[in-house]
Amino acid sequence: MRRIGGMLILLLLLSSCTFYNDVLSGSDNPFLNPVDMGEPSGSTLDFFLFTDLHINRTSGGEISWYLDNYYDYLGQKNYPFVISMGDMSDSGVLDSEILTFIDDTKALTANDRFIYVMGNHERHLPEYVAYWDNPDNPYADVLTTAGAYSFGTADDGNPILTIYKLDSSTRTVGKTQFAYLEEALKQDKSKYRLLITHVNITSGRVADVSSVIFGFNTAERNRLLRIMDEYGIHLAMTGHYHKGNIVTRVSDTISDFNLAAAHRNATKPFEFESKGYWYEFSLDSSSGIATVTTIEAETMKPAATHTFDLN
Repeated sequence: MRRIGGMLILLLLLSSCTFYNDVLSGSDNPFLNPVDMGEPSGSTLDFFLFTDLHINRTSGGEISWYLDNYYDYLGQKNYPFVISMGDMSDSGVLDSEILTFIDDTKALTANDRFIYVMGNHERHLPEYVAYWDNPDNPYADVLTTAGAYSFGTADDGNPILTIYKLDSSTRTVGKTQFAYLEEALKQDKSKYRLLITHVNITSGRVADVSSVIFGFNTAERNRLLRIMDEYGIHLAMTGHYHKGNIVTRVSDTISDFNLAAAHRNATKPFEFESKGYWYEFSLDSSSGIATVTTIEAETMKPAATHTFDLN
């Protein structure tokens, strides 16, 4: 019993300290000069996103990916781009199935764009350095550790929305990435801002292992929330905790929406697993109200809707 108690104390201590390398140390600032994601087709800025697909998972239960539904749904919607919020590959290997998935997804979007967030499973193999941020890779526009993306043009010529993609795949952000993020935000003249990253920031539930060691540590969480407050980022969207679908209203102006996994594990329905969901994001460019609709992957029908004020 003492041994178990000691292990819990150790885990809690580890959760409040940074113990991974500074992921962007020595690199150029990836948040400057955002990638242009094109123009919306109407008055709302719409895109599609999912998290924790874990393609090629071979253990841990009976897995459903709903890929046929996924392609059918995207084909009906013609979204300008799609965001994978991390752990798309279960092993970290970008095999032909993963690359074909990226190609097929881009082909079903209006702007031929795909944003790939780094997840902790993408870090499972040391070979990640061979393709992440490798300019010679044919998928170099997709396979980046961190970055910024602009969507739509406001009347003043600045972006309507800028999306900041943080690399939390090593379960830390690091001082360099924070410094780069603030440097870019000081120059940002976009109307609205959104933050996306893989690891859940504030949404650990009771008995959620992510709230112990796998989520943001306390110091980095507080620094990130301070940056969001200071530079007008009112919504962060995360993945990692498979059960997800958790909205945390951190303050009157900041919300954290933790998405549920896109795959379903039917063998473990009552543990830390999802039924399988996708998400539609829609931002009214005049009001600044963002609507995020949860779509059940199996039925392709809406399961919930949440609204967030990005002003």
